[in-house]
Amino acid sequence: MNNRLSSDIFGASQILSFYLVFFLPASAYLTSVATEPLNLASAYQADLLARTAKFRPGGHWYAGYAGPWLENQFYDHWVAHSPQSQRIYVPIHWTDVLHKAPHLIPVVQKVLDTLDPNFKYFSVSQLARAFNHPSLTLKVPKELDFVLFSSGGSSKPLQAVPVPLLKQELTPEGLSKTISVTFQGSVTHDLRNQLAVKLRKSFLFLNQSSDWAVILESSNFSICPRGFGSTSFRVAETIQLGTLPIYVWEQEAWLPYSNLLDWNDFAIVVSSHKLAELPEKIRQADVGKMQEALKKVQHMFTYNYTIEYILKQAAAMTVVPAKSAESIVQVNHY
Repeated sequence: MNNRLSSDIFGASQILSFYLVFFLPASAYLTSVATEPLNLASAYQADLLARTAKFRPGGHWYAGYAGPWLENQFYDHWVAHSPQSQRIYVPIHWTDVLHKAPHLIPVVQKVLDTLDPNFKYFSVSQLARAFNHPSLTLKVPKELDFVLFSSGGSSKPLQAVPVPLLKQELTPEGLSKTISVTFQGSVTHDLRNQLAVKLRKSFLFLNQSSDWAVILESSNFSICPRGFGSTSFRVAETIQLGTLPIYVWEQEAWLPYSNLLDWNDFAIVVSSHKLAELPEKIRQADVGKMQEALKKVQHMFTYNYTIEYILKQAAAMTVVPAKSAESIVQVNHY
């Protein structure tokens, strides 16, 4: 090739590069830029999935149900759909590890300690008190950007996002509301003892029975005090069966979807320190209006909706730094 032809080709390539940068839509030019960090995240995600396989020991049994639980169902959805995300999913089934393989907890901590700080992370936990459960007590390194979608309460100092505490999904049978207010369950917690002492004369208190779902659906209101964690399975079960929950909380009110809905529209939310106000709150409640509001949110207390919510929130909470592709790739190679 002679020097004149080489010079012409070089000049043409410069003009083409100028045109691509300054005249094409930004989205077209940035596509290749954005794929580099995404490819790195995908490779790291695949490696993490493989390295954490032993921390998914299968669903545990609790209260007559052996799963699949939210942690299991989210993982199955992730594997089936392979969503592209720059926030890395940590696919550990925390609750199953605690119940079925507690000897692995120290190894889980090592996994957390060795996560690459150049990536952002999220995970899903249904465990009461999450990583602060007294039999788990996991610590996420401070330098990690780590979001926990938690059904069982906060996990300070981690950023935790409330999601529903789900067991099996219940389908209403269309029963009439013939009972005003019920509480079903054993008095196994100090808060439940307080409820029994202060409210047993006013409302129907029953031990758990084989007819608990029928009684629950037949009630206008169901008292749902917190359990070992900040909430209980009874909150979602109550909503699924079309009954208005009376959520009694201590220390923290763990309310999923507070960024999307107003719980006061379809529930009574009361602190354990204000139980004396509960009878009056029930008397003043517009039951018909609250039941209509409840119908609009029932679908949100299902596995499918919760999983989609987690995926959308995880993506929304991931902000790609305004850096060049080269600088992002260099950082992520460390």
